[in-house]
Amino acid sequence: MKKLELKEVKALLVMVTGFSILSVFFHSSVLLYIAIGIGVVSLLIPVAGYYIVWLWNKIGMVLGWVNSRIILSALFYLFLFPIALLSRLFNKDTLRLKRQSDSHKNASLYTIRDHQYTPKDLKDMW
Repeated sequence: MKKLELKEVKALLVMVTGFSILSVFFHSSVLLYIAIGIGVVSLLIPVAGYYIVWLWNKIGMVLGWVNSRIILSALFYLFLFPIALLSRLFNKDTLRLKRQSDSHKNASLYTIRDHQYTPKDLKDMW
C-alpha cells in the first residue's frame, strides 16, 4: 500500500477545506459531499488520494493554459489595445520621440535640462 507524501496530503487538505468553505458560501450540500468524499476516499485508499491530487494538478495546468492564452489575450485586445490607440490619437508625442524641427535631421534627441538641484528635490522623490 502506497503512503502519501506530505505535499499530496497538503493538497488534499486544501481541497477538502476549499470545498467545505465553498459549500458554506454557496449553501450547497453537493460541495460538502465532495469535500467529505475526497477526505474519506483519500484516507481509506491512499492510491486514490494520489490520483485525486494528480487530477487536481492537471486541472490546474489546463486552467493556467487557458488563463495565460485566452483570458489575457482577450483582456489585451478588449482593454489595453483600444486605450493605446486612443492615447496615440489624442496625445501628441508624450515621450518626445519626434524631432522638434526638420532643420536638425542629424541632431540628437537628447534634451538638455538646465536645473539647479536643491535638497527638496531629493526628499520624497516618489
